[in-house]
Amino acid sequence: MDGFLAGVAQHYPGFEPRTVVADELPYTMASGRALLDIARARHPDSDLLLFSSDLLAAGRFWRACARASRCRRRWPSWASATTRSPAN
Repeated sequence: MDGFLAGVAQHYPGFEPRTVVADELPYTMASGRALLDIARARHPDSDLLLFSSDLLAAGRFWRACARASRCRRRWPSWASATTRSPAN
């Protein structure tokens, strides 16, 4: 987080990024889903969300896809072996 904030300060002086830190959450895809919900609740007008890891971002992706019916039609073939989407 420190590197990200330093980069924002260097390249966008005066811009204050809105951050969500949830150190209490475990490092899982489910936490990525929870972080998306938290970020949307705290900052509903945000246009961009960055996640600190691929695992958290993947959880966020599946949560967002679960909310968008067009994503369900494009469910990846490797996921068809499961009975529930990762976003549930």
